[in-house]
Amino acid sequence: MGQLQTMDAAAEMIEKRFELEQRMAKAYITSSILPQRYKNIGDILILNEMSRNLGIPMVMLAQQLYIVHGTPQLSGQGAIALLNQSGKFDKPLMFEERENPWGVRAYTYIDGEKVTGPWIDDALIQAEGWNKNAKWKSMKDQMARYRAAAWFARLYAPEALMGMRVEGEAEDIAVSEQAEATAKAEDLNKILSQKTAKPAEEPKAAIPTKEPAVQEAQVVEPERVEAQNSVQAAPAPKRMPLRVSKHYPELVAAGFKQSEVKEFCLEVGLHRGSEEEVNNWFATENLSAWADWYHGVGHHPHSPEYAEAGGSVAPQEAEAEPMSDTAPEEQELQAPPPAAHQAQGGFDISNAVVAKYPMFIKLGLRGPDCLPFAKWAGLDADNIDEFVADPGGVQALIEQFYAEAGDVTPRDR
Repeated sequence: MGQLQTMDAAAEMIEKRFELEQRMAKAYITSSILPQRYKNIGDILILNEMSRNLGIPMVMLAQQLYIVHGTPQLSGQGAIALLNQSGKFDKPLMFEERENPWGVRAYTYIDGEKVTGPWIDDALIQAEGWNKNAKWKSMKDQMARYRAAAWFARLYAPEALMGMRVEGEAEDIAVSEQAEATAKAEDLNKILSQKTAKPAEEPKAAIPTKEPAVQEAQVVEPERVEAQNSVQAAPAPKRMPLRVSKHYPELVAAGFKQSEVKEFCLEVGLHRGSEEEVNNWFATENLSAWADWYHGVGHHPHSPEYAEAGGSVAPQEAEAEPMSDTAPEEQELQAPPPAAHQAQGGFDISNAVVAKYPMFIKLGLRGPDCLPFAKWAGLDADNIDEFVADPGGVQALIEQFYAEAGDVTPRDR
């Protein structure tokens, strides 16, 4: 019974203390002394708890603490002040500098014996990628001393900083991670470009236009395969010309998906036409008929079959697909069978690549876009294992794939 009373009393004391700290935090919010970043009760309560643990007034700590990428970070002078007041050293922290090779390190004395931290020099700065941060170019000596103090503290007095980073460290980590991700994406592009066969010389082809009846009779459905083969053989542009991409909304309105518009424009050779030819093509062509033909439910708009049907779509006979009990989300994660990919333009993609489609979808690729992405990236059985070994690089290429198509990834929607 006595133990329960003691626990109740302790809980009541904690509750009263919390209410008191909340009232105090409300008063601090109205103060002009605290930095603008501390303008909510939660931040001030956490700041107050940290000040008790570090043994310094909250107002002083607030001036030396700020948030970078969601992580508390001490100013350089604040970190040095905490080290000096820790009581572990005979003298305040000092720095020594060498000239050849240039470097800075922190040192002080414990029981009369000199203790030193590691050298912060040009070789280390370059190896760690810190030189990508602009501050290391404009105030190198100052940044080096702050970094030397932080590394010294972690060796001899880690409790003084309570694991917090010191000025510049969070920024350097963010810059290094971004540079590493970019380098991995570039390495993947290099590997794929080396393993892809050299493209053949691009054949000169005119934009499909409405020609006299004699010429229309020469355009038959099998030539779609030849057009696709010529597109695959010639190097596709990374970005479609503005004279073409400005018409993307018209294609989407006609029934194309955003992920399909670039591939369609490449297939019919729009990127090789002048601005006048492109504008004339979009002004005179039946875009809905082209969409039906592209999706395999209608005749080629310039074929005799299309003309005989009076310009109608004339859907081809096809067996209706059975209804599936699988939820739409689950259907998207299912990789389409290899036969479906071999049927498009003669592009033969191996089962090894198809087996990786669920992983592509988890990394941000839409299900219908798996085949265009595999063709765009030049994937085959020889390079797929090396390609998927770095998921971060794969995700970067997926984002590049959608950016070039003028689209956004499902994660950004």
